[in-house]
Amino acid sequence: MLQLDTGLGTHFTGLGDVPHTARAAEESGFGALWVPETKHDPFLPVALAAEHTQRIRLGTAVAIAFPRSPMVLAHIGWDLAQFSGGRFILGLGTQVKGHNERRFSVPWVPPGPRLRDMVLAIRAIWDCWQHGTRLDFRSRHYTHTLMTPFFNPGPIEHPDIPIFLGGVNPYMCRIAGEVADGLLMHSLNSVTYIRTVVLPAVLEGLQKSGRPRSAFTLRGTVFPVLGDTEEELDRALRYANVSLFMRQPGRTKPSWRSTGGGTSPTACTPWQGVGHGRPWGGKSRMTCSTPSASAVRQPCLGRNCASVLMGWWIACS
Repeated sequence: MLQLDTGLGTHFTGLGDVPHTARAAEESGFGALWVPETKHDPFLPVALAAEHTQRIRLGTAVAIAFPRSPMVLAHIGWDLAQFSGGRFILGLGTQVKGHNERRFSVPWVPPGPRLRDMVLAIRAIWDCWQHGTRLDFRSRHYTHTLMTPFFNPGPIEHPDIPIFLGGVNPYMCRIAGEVADGLLMHSLNSVTYIRTVVLPAVLEGLQKSGRPRSAFTLRGTVFPVLGDTEEELDRALRYANVSLFMRQPGRTKPSWRSTGGGTSPTACTPWQGVGHGRPWGGKSRMTCSTPSASAVRQPCLGRNCASVLMGWWIACS
C-alpha cells in the first residue's frame, strides 16, 4: 500500500510554524508528518503537531540516535505515543562520524551494531513499563538494569510504538529489517539501488527476525518541483539538481556509484492523480526531481501548497 506523507523540511523556522503546518497537512490528506533534526530539536514539533491534529501520523526522520541514551529516547517515545493517541513513529539515524564527534561531541564507534543495541534496549525498557517485566538489558554498548516505581511511567494505551531506522548501505538496511518496523531511505537514491541493494538487505533482515514483508514499511523521498510553465519547471528543476549535488561536496553516495545517478520514471508514478479533490487548487504542474537530470512531469498539485508544505515522501508497506 502506498501512502503520501509530508514533512517540515529544512525551511522550518520555529515552533510557531507547527500548528498551522500540521493542520494543513492533515486537512490535505497526507498520511504522516515527518520532522527532521537539522536546525531544531525534532521532538518538540511532534508534541505540538499532536496537540493540533487528530488523525495524521507523526514521526522523526531522523532523530540523531547516539547523542541520546536509550532511556532518554524511551521516555520521549512513550510520552509522545500516549499524547498523540498512538500516532507517533520514532525514527532514528546515526549521522556520520564528523557530525557525531565534532558537532555532538559523541565518541564514534561502528554505528550499525550500536544502533541495533539501541533499538533492542528501547524495546526492553518499553516492555518493562508496559508489562512489569524486570529490566535486565545487557549488550556491548548499553546496559539497563535499574527501574524503580518512582521512575516507571507505567503502561499506556498504545504501547506498540513503531521504530524506523535511517539507512543507506546494505548493513544498515539489514539491521532495519531485523529489529525495526521501517526503513527511512536516504533522499539521494535511485530505483535501481532500492531494487538491487536496499530490498534484498531488508528482506534478509526480515527473514532473520522471522517476520513477513508486510510487517515492514519503506519510506522514500521525492523532491517536488513546481511551476506554471515549461520554462519555470526547467529552471526549478535545474536549481533542485544543483542543490542536490551541493548537499554532499566531495562525497559520492553508494547508491550513486551503483547506478551512475540514474533513476526510473516509475519513481514518480505514484503521483499520478494525487491531488484531485484536494483543497490545493490552481493549475500548476509538478515534476519530481531526482539525482539524474530527467524527471516525469505530472499535472498535479497547486502552487499554493509549496508555501505551506515542502518535501513529500512515499511510504510503501
